[in-house]
Amino acid sequence: MRDGRQFIGNNQILNTGSGNDTVNVRFAVGGNNIRTASGNDIVYAGTNNRIDTGAGDDILFLGSASGNNIVTGGSGQDLFWITENDALLPANTNIIADYRANQGDLIGFFSTSLSWDSLGTDWDYRQAGANTIIEAFGQDMAILNGINASTLTQANFIFN
Repeated sequence: MRDGRQFIGNNQILNTGSGNDTVNVRFAVGGNNIRTASGNDIVYAGTNNRIDTGAGDDILFLGSASGNNIVTGGSGQDLFWITENDALLPANTNIIADYRANQGDLIGFFSTSLSWDSLGTDWDYRQAGANTIIEAFGQDMAILNGINASTLTQANFIFN
């Protein structure tokens, strides 16, 4: 599959190998296992997929379709966009399996009215067991596995 083409399979395995890849499974039925290996990759997550972007500074768009993805950014500075606008929110919470602030990973709100100043009103994050849940507009958006909510600061978030 060439970069930039829509992947529409379900319950399939997609390995792109090394290089800077773009994978779009936004409209796929789901249940796919996607692995991009090394490189600075861009992935549009879709619904009910397992995604591992491997080494590199990757960008993952998690805010469209129905969510319920499990994503691993791997090593490198990864950007996890958990929303893509104020109205189109994932129906189910996405799991970010390896958020690493010490590697420069960021949680992003793309094309929304949200800002750091609206923390506590339009969006928030909270501890749930060993994980942190991030919510926006009254809906859970992402789970950060193994992250203590008290360690997150403004430097961990980006607003566009």
